[in-house]
Amino acid sequence: MQAILLVTVFSCLLAAAAAAIGDVGEACKDDGTCTDPTSVCESNTCKIKAGATCTAGSTSCVSHSTCPATGASVTCGCDTGYTALTGVCTTSGAAGEACKADGSCADATVVCESSMCKIKAGQTCTSGSTNCVSQSTCVTGTLKCTCGTGYTAQTSGLCSGVAPQSVSSWLLTGSIITFLVTFSLP
Repeated sequence: MQAILLVTVFSCLLAAAAAAIGDVGEACKDDGTCTDPTSVCESNTCKIKAGATCTAGSTSCVSHSTCPATGASVTCGCDTGYTALTGVCTTSGAAGEACKADGSCADATVVCESSMCKIKAGQTCTSGSTNCVSQSTCVTGTLKCTCGTGYTAQTSGLCSGVAPQSVSSWLLTGSIITFLVTFSLP
């Protein structure tokens, strides 16, 4: 009798453990799939697909997506700069969007800077664009991202250099030099 009870309990435990594999928040099945068709295997964990219904405030959505804490439509939505593609949030790597997973951007005219794709210095931009690399702006007349004063465009498309000192700091430096020269003379 005890043997039958032990086998029954063991069988129930195995069934419960098997049911958890492939569920949202659990490890993916051996074949890399999940049991729920609204979920997808990501980093060996089943996550809720972008666009699929989620429990408000859930943290089980795919990477680069969130489930709103409240609202009428409670679905996993891709973060800014990402779009849903087969349930996963991806980026095209265009200017103003997040960099691709490998740190690259859409083409040779943009570069990944601080996890965002920015237009390289010297490349064409649209009037009023804020998507140029740091220390550069989209110049209205040329419609090119141009490095600011004191900065130069590097082959990477980034601007480097030192911001020019203000006139007052140059005057202060000159005054200190004059003072030192004057009092060091015999």
